[in-house]
Amino acid sequence: MTVVETAIRRVDYLDAELRRYLPPEVPALWYAEESCERLAHRLDALDEQGRLYLAAAALDFLAGVLGAYRREILPPGDLEKSLFVDPEDRFELVGKAPGHKLRIDQGLRLALVRNKPIAIEGARLAALRQELRSVVCFPLGGLDRKPVVATRTVEPKDLEPTAIYAEFDAPSGMGFINGRFDLLRVYSDGKLLLVGPRPVVYRENAYEPEAPGGTAPENGLAGPVPEEEAIAISPDLV
Repeated sequence: MTVVETAIRRVDYLDAELRRYLPPEVPALWYAEESCERLAHRLDALDEQGRLYLAAAALDFLAGVLGAYRREILPPGDLEKSLFVDPEDRFELVGKAPGHKLRIDQGLRLALVRNKPIAIEGARLAALRQELRSVVCFPLGGLDRKPVVATRTVEPKDLEPTAIYAEFDAPSGMGFINGRFDLLRVYSDGKLLLVGPRPVVYRENAYEPEAPGGTAPENGLAGPVPEEEAIAISPDLV
């Protein structure tokens, strides 16, 4: 792991060479854990009204997490103890569960690193669907029971024999996770799994464009990350 010391640090779960083969929207870049603040510490620094507001927002975030991902893949015990606030004042769930480490951010992006790679059998895209089904708790098919369609796939076999990236369109008229997202961006190499849902619409007043005609950040929740922040390349959660 290469580390650049700054006040705020980030980790990238994909190395630079592999990134050349994948779209920039792959959810691989995250704040390092030490650059985030535990929710409990943030609550201690607030007055009573602030604590009540932040605690309610944290519960809302956890409800979203539990509506997207299976409870058994999340850290055991009290999930509130695994909550952090990142430098953009967004929630993150960071922790360990049997067999893996994971983190989930406020846009419901997932980064999961297994202790040991899973065995991949059969067609790679079919195996990716099965891997995705093992972590999410929302349907990956329409009312006709047909599986969601992969509209784009990338398999950089020359760099990582088991790696695959795919984009899955939501079933027509349904969307993913109660209709909130219309596409899933998914990368897996058997050890690392990245899931990035794309919102259908942006929350009102969730951002302010820099200029008339400006666009919202993709997660609809926070502005762009300053480019000057350092990047650390890491195969594991930090």
